Amino acid sequence: MNWANVFSWLVPLAFVTAVGASVGSLLNVVAYRMPLGMGLVWPPSACPRCGTRLGVRDNVPVLGWLMLGGRCRYCRSRISVEYPLVELLVAVLFGGLFALYYVVPAGADVLGVAVGQVRAGWAEHRPFGAVGNVGQTWPLFVCVAGLFACLVGMTLTDAKTYTIPMELTWVAVGLGVACHLGLAVWVGAFWGSPGGAAGTVGAAGTVGAGGEPAGLLVHTDGWRWAIPLPGEPVSVAAQTVLGALGRGLARPTQPQLLAAARAAAAPEAWAWIGLSLGGVAGVLVSNALLRAGLIARSFADYDQWEASAIAEAQTQSAAAAPAAGAAPTTPGIEPAQETRASDPELWIAYPHARREMVKEAAFLGPIVLLGLVGAVVTRWLTADSWPPLWLHVAGGVAMGYLIGGATVWLVRIGGSIAFNKEAMGMGDVHLMAAVGACLGWIDAVVAFFGAAGVGLVWVVLSRALAGSTARALPYGPFLAVSTVLVVLLRPWLEQLLGVMLGEPGPFQLP
Repeated sequence: MNWANVFSWLVPLAFVTAVGASVGSLLNVVAYRMPLGMGLVWPPSACPRCGTRLGVRDNVPVLGWLMLGGRCRYCRSRISVEYPLVELLVAVLFGGLFALYYVVPAGADVLGVAVGQVRAGWAEHRPFGAVGNVGQTWPLFVCVAGLFACLVGMTLTDAKTYTIPMELTWVAVGLGVACHLGLAVWVGAFWGSPGGAAGTVGAAGTVGAGGEPAGLLVHTDGWRWAIPLPGEPVSVAAQTVLGALGRGLARPTQPQLLAAARAAAAPEAWAWIGLSLGGVAGVLVSNALLRAGLIARSFADYDQWEASAIAEAQTQSAAAAPAAGAAPTTPGIEPAQETRASDPELWIAYPHARREMVKEAAFLGPIVLLGLVGAVVTRWLTADSWPPLWLHVAGGVAMGYLIGGATVWLVRIGGSIAFNKEAMGMGDVHLMAAVGACLGWIDAVVAFFGAAGVGLVWVVLSRALAGSTARALPYGPFLAVSTVLVVLLRPWLEQLLGVMLGEPGPFQLP
């Protein structure tokens, strides 16, 4: 074994894993402090029982808890095992992703599992160079790893409080914009406009001289980006529906084929870019109108209704008591606490959900309107010109953000109208919008529908192990787990889709 090669990836792997553990430690702070309205920096970390400020060595991720034996150094009170487990989980996610994308060989097989297939296309394909070139593809890795970290934080808070911190969704969206757009600018600056002949383009399923599956990799932009871009794939690969294999950046295609594909797809690409960016502009306009009071905020009277519902429940509990000073209806819980412990059920019981959906539809109005205007204007003004790569990628991020969020929002509106109960929360909308911005709209949609299966498995296991489940379950954790599974189990998911759709092989997702 070449120990120099081992060292070359072992040190970066250890560094990324340590960063993951540190991010996990930060997420513990986020999950504890944000629901309480506390700052993330001040006050400094302290034991919740004795109040003693913790030292640097006490805050070392995972190792600090182990060295203390799971107890406070000063008062010896127990420290929840949740803290090191979260740090370890994020460390494994970061280190595991790095290993799968840059270290594990493409054909690696562990205990019969082809783990090498998990590698994302962008970590393998050119033009960025040889397999494992982390120096050129690190923005995409940061995007995926950062999204996973945000999903862990959202899961922790949603599972405890039935709320998702908007700040975490904003961080994920910011990562999607910065990483994808920044890399696109770099590619455009240093690689120029694609168009060189890297291999032959033949029938679907054949392989060109450059090693790429010919015919299926033809994209009008010349590159196969890490997320689906507006207007792609187009008619050249229409026989495969969403036909480009993998999620990486492919070599430039033959110049004449590239020119023909661009000319045919330019109007559609511009229309989708205009629709996506116009929709994002609509989001900003709708929020401005909301802040100005020109659009009514949905569920604005919920707190008032909840207070009256709690007061009524307390009155009923007091009336049901056999005598003054009798024990509460549930041992150990006072009537007021008993009602407060059922807040998720109160959300479900809110009787005006249909009315509130009208307000949310009004919020969506400017988004739809400006999206349509953007599609018409860009298609009319740009003629047959092809968009620059950075703008094309920006449109892809915006499209993922809008479609990811809209998928959940439409289900929320439809379910609330159908049952007159709030179906899903707005936090779920923001969560999937963030997923779409980082992974693209297709992964976001697949993850959303896959979350139903994750939730079903959870309910079955809960009933089998505990005998019952809560009436109201936070959906954010199911969405988060489903998203991670879509990324890590993609090859097997494509095989399953191929079987379900009657395809002779895996159904390739872009």
